[in-house]
Amino acid sequence: MKLCGGRLSPFYERIILQIKLKDLEDKIEQPGIPGGDRQSEEFLALNPLGKIPVLIDGDFTLPESGVIAEYLEEKFPEPPLLPGDNVARARVRLIARLGDIYLINPLFIAFGQLQAKEPNQGILDLQIAEINKGLVAIENFAEGGERMVAGAWTLADCALIPIFFFLDRFSGPLGIEIYEERPKLRAWRDAVLASDLGEESEAAMQVALDEFMAARAA
Repeated sequence: MKLCGGRLSPFYERIILQIKLKDLEDKIEQPGIPGGDRQSEEFLALNPLGKIPVLIDGDFTLPESGVIAEYLEEKFPEPPLLPGDNVARARVRLIARLGDIYLINPLFIAFGQLQAKEPNQGILDLQIAEINKGLVAIENFAEGGERMVAGAWTLADCALIPIFFFLDRFSGPLGIEIYEERPKLRAWRDAVLASDLGEESEAAMQVALDEFMAARAA
């Protein structure tokens, strides 16, 4: 099996975290992006959407990180990253979905506006409102403690760890307060950063971000 992408992508990173938690690194290669670019003919032949990650399992090619996560969970059920209880499983899926819809996508749009020569304040305000809405919702649905759900690593943690990497770095310029009056988010984030998994992910994504910014400035 192969997972195509790069560690600057929060959608790719969530699968890397899942792979590490399931000890699948010897079963799933990480070849980068075929053709070296998401718009290369080689990569577009795998995924016409031009997005990462893409999982290749024999003759089967699968895009979309949420779908890939579920596929790997079914193919490699041990150790489980979805709880046995149906309510807890729904909570995991909900939190991951909230992160995708209300945090990372609006964050990238908002940061893009900050980088624009003539930012559209209406678009910027809308995205910031969506991010704040998402933070309120996740604080509400998280169980509290060191992990998002069930006191153990789940797909919810895998989804949110790389999202909060970017939130921690971009929230200041956007005027967003992530953790004020959100004790469950603060406790979770502190615990993640203190873990070996979180520390390794943070370091790898920082290297990828530094390389991206250096290439952009060149």
